[in-house]
Amino acid sequence: MIAKEKGRNRVSEEEEVGKLFMGIMEGYKDSLIPPLSEFNPLIERTNCEKGSSSSKKRDRTEASEIKSVQNERNRRGKMAESYSVLQSLVPSLFPIPKPSRERTLTETINYLRSLEQEKERLEGLKSSLLQKPVLSGCTTYLMNPSVTASLCNGVAFFGIQLPAKRGLLRKIAKAFEKYHAEVLEVAIYVNDHGMLTLTGTFMVGNDGAFVVEKIKKEILIL
Repeated sequence: MIAKEKGRNRVSEEEEVGKLFMGIMEGYKDSLIPPLSEFNPLIERTNCEKGSSSSKKRDRTEASEIKSVQNERNRRGKMAESYSVLQSLVPSLFPIPKPSRERTLTETINYLRSLEQEKERLEGLKSSLLQKPVLSGCTTYLMNPSVTASLCNGVAFFGIQLPAKRGLLRKIAKAFEKYHAEVLEVAIYVNDHGMLTLTGTFMVGNDGAFVVEKIKKEILIL
């Protein structure tokens, strides 16, 4: 009897729980049933933490890539600027709109070598002028007129020695202008004995050898 009574009580409790659950769920649709995460905050928090960590790592990677790209752009920009400066300094590159980097470096090396050679030549010329003895009793010191020139990649280096006289520089300038030689740099010196020395660098173009010879002849007859 006692066992039967306990069985009926258990069935009655189960029925009441079932009715209570059905009453709670009666107003819900499938789309309104709360997700499992609402019943388990620990799962939601863990997923959020994982997502946040992954997002931060991805952000750091993207920032590093952006910085690397920017650094590379800056490096290339500085290199391009350096090549532009070289092009503006080397006379043989003036007529070329966009020379290759290989051409720019080659012409720069050749130009530096030609400058070194011209420097040595001018230093030798200066030494010879300083070592020339002055004849005693003479009031003037005249040397034979001379015009020397060297040519490299369309650029000519002139060394001119002439007795100084009125209008000489203007005539020399006209000789260069006549053959369209562009002046890049000129130095002029007149010593105590009335001898004018002019050294200069000139752009003479593709017909450099022809132009140089013509200018030398023009100046020697001044």
